[in-house]
Amino acid sequence: LENIKSIDAEAFSGCYGFTGSLEIPDTVISIDKLAFYNCYGFNGTLLISNNIKIIKRSAFYNCSGFIGQLTIPSSVISIDEYSFSECSGFRKLDLSVNTVSIGKDAFSFCINLGSKLYIPSNVSVISDYAFYGCTGFTGLSFSNNNVLASISKRAFSFCSGFKGELIIPDS
Repeated sequence: LENIKSIDAEAFSGCYGFTGSLEIPDTVISIDKLAFYNCYGFNGTLLISNNIKIIKRSAFYNCSGFIGQLTIPSSVISIDEYSFSECSGFRKLDLSVNTVSIGKDAFSFCINLGSKLYIPSNVSVISDYAFYGCTGFTGLSFSNNNVLASISKRAFSFCSGFKGELIIPDS
């Protein structure tokens, strides 16, 4: 498996019954759309290659059972639409400081995230419905950011669990 460079579209789409963790090695530089769409049964962590630049559309849509923290590697600059939509089990979301764009519905309907959401300083666009319907966030923090141009339509609508202040920086 040390020679695998890409996981193509729909490679594991609709698979179920997996147990344990999903570990994508650093040899992988591309995860295509729908690669793990609707996979469930995992009961461990998700480790994404440190060489992925873009998490493609619906790559992990509706994956369930993962535990622990979802860490977006520092190599990731873009999280496409629906990448992690309707995922369940993660207890924390840690976005990469190098992420520039968060696509439409990228994390919509993720439940029980259970931690503060920190939007890094390099994010320039938070697209429509990006975090729509998420539950469990205990807070929301925007870093001082002079590149964030848009928080799009319903980006955080119907999120529940927030506590404390919401401060949107002017820069």
